[in-house]
Amino acid sequence: MKSVKIVLALFVMISLLHPQDEEWEEDLSSYRQGGAVFTMAETGSGFGGFITWPLLRNMQFGTAMDFLFIRDSKEITVQSLYSYYPVTINKVNNVYLMDLFLIGKKRLFAESMDESFRPFVSAAFGIVYGINHPEDWAKRPEPDGLGKTNQSDLTLGGFLGTGIDIKAGTTYFFSIRVQYRIMPFSTTIGETNNHSMIELRFELGKLF
Repeated sequence: MKSVKIVLALFVMISLLHPQDEEWEEDLSSYRQGGAVFTMAETGSGFGGFITWPLLRNMQFGTAMDFLFIRDSKEITVQSLYSYYPVTINKVNNVYLMDLFLIGKKRLFAESMDESFRPFVSAAFGIVYGINHPEDWAKRPEPDGLGKTNQSDLTLGGFLGTGIDIKAGTTYFFSIRVQYRIMPFSTTIGETNNHSMIELRFELGKLF
């Protein structure tokens, strides 16, 4: 939750730094779009980037890459009584998911809504690589049936989402998107083989 507040605060600051009285061009689909991403998911968080190109009117097509950190279901983080830094309890796995997707983005209600707010739907398809380094993997170099050795797998995945672009000046914008990411692996990575989940995604972008 603290991370979400920090990201929202950054978006507000950027919005205030860029004048709001200048209008965007009528058709933003004629511009390339690129930027940074921060993701809050059901089971973790992550960051990444994206770049898209105009395809058709009010449509963008491009690529996105994300790096996700996945928590264990019983993992909790508490403030230590003896240190400034928080302490993580019940941590068994270190699961990291990396994806490379081809993405499509379609603006909605282009003729009826103000240019400052641009609802959209989006979809993606690509590859996902998952890896797990259990906390005690170095002490258990041989498979023991308990899932304590390194795990890795490559799978196909994607996402479906909807959100809104909000202008922050003439060339910058930020987006808030809810999406369902699909990531079914054939082998267990951490606690499960299916890391599909609902995400809240923040994008800070620029037209160029």
